[in-house]
Amino acid sequence: MVPVRSTKAVFKEDDLLYGKLRPYLNKVYLAELDGICSTDILVFPKAENLSYRYLSYRFLSEDFVRYANANSTGVQHPRIKFESIAKFPIPLPPSTSSAASSAKLKNSPPNTKRAREALADVPSLIDQFRQSVLAAAFRGDLTAEWREQNPDVESASELLERIRTQTNYVSGQETPCKASGKRLPAKWVWVRVDNVGKVSLGRQRSPKNHHGPNMRPYIRAANITWQGWNLSDVKEMNFDERDFQTFKLKPGDVLINEGSGSADEVGKPAIWDGEIPDCCFQNTLVSVRPFEKMSKYLYFVFLHAALSKAFVEETRGVNIHHIGKQGLAQFLIPLPPIAEQIEIVDFLEEHFKALKLVEEQYKSSQELSEALNQSILAKAFRGELVPQDPNDEPAAVFLERIRAEREQLGKTKSKRCSSRK
Repeated sequence: MVPVRSTKAVFKEDDLLYGKLRPYLNKVYLAELDGICSTDILVFPKAENLSYRYLSYRFLSEDFVRYANANSTGVQHPRIKFESIAKFPIPLPPSTSSAASSAKLKNSPPNTKRAREALADVPSLIDQFRQSVLAAAFRGDLTAEWREQNPDVESASELLERIRTQTNYVSGQETPCKASGKRLPAKWVWVRVDNVGKVSLGRQRSPKNHHGPNMRPYIRAANITWQGWNLSDVKEMNFDERDFQTFKLKPGDVLINEGSGSADEVGKPAIWDGEIPDCCFQNTLVSVRPFEKMSKYLYFVFLHAALSKAFVEETRGVNIHHIGKQGLAQFLIPLPPIAEQIEIVDFLEEHFKALKLVEEQYKSSQELSEALNQSILAKAFRGELVPQDPNDEPAAVFLERIRAEREQLGKTKSKRCSSRK
């Protein structure tokens, strides 16, 4: 069993391909056609006397994956070498038992395979459902019945007028915007974000502020996840009193990831609830401080914009997508009456709570499926998966025959080389 190793390795149908680059040390494929692969894949040419399907299952077993991870070398791109793989002990059954075990692993239990295939679709289905619910919420579909039952609530236009009266802040655009062309329910309006909250960009990091008498914690884009805040690694820098008052966070502030090299990460939102006292924020985040109590509503609006890539359409930059302070301030959002916002948030929180339960059940089922799969593999390599036939050729004889055939093949090749000379 000697692999093909070159810059571009040629493989044939039924050859075994193994990905040697970490963290993908459990990627095995039995080639279904001829082709060429990169040097990050080891190619094991088909052997007449050894079931490579049996070998592929051995490479997928938990103990081999642990071994491969422990014996991979390299700093930036750790890999496992063939020499290390060759030292890993593989229980070799008689050829008939090997084939029987391979067939058993491939075909049974069929329910386990079908379950794994079904589980693989769950994450994308959850994402699709989440986006569908958000889209329905901001079209007004989720609260259509509620509007019929509550016709006399304060309209969004009246809400905006009240905001203008009660605050000294004047946004860049004082009238509701109708430029989007998308129809909204009665009493809703399209507005820029700076119509409903003060938009601020965090403070830029500077070497001169790495030390000083007023070191304070600050959050950055790395602290926002799709599940909320990750505050396990919070940095500090020097904020004098003036900067502290400018960049200090308050409970209810809604922050988004200002930019990213990945379009999937732009605009990822989170609500600050005062998790860290006297905490500021960096310019990798943009904050919105709502003029009214609508933090949760804005969070879900921004979440919808991020997941649907609406923020990306407004970004600028070459290698990194930036929405920036101005981009967020001018970003259009649908604004319903405050009372309807509360209903929308309640609907979404209920749906998202259900989705979280589904995700937890999915992870649990995935773990159980993997445990069952590893249990079946372990049985196979202990010889417990198929009945042992006492008439089978002993594995030692089988192995000796393979060695003899390899030696004969080597002699044949040597003779050919001599005759050519």
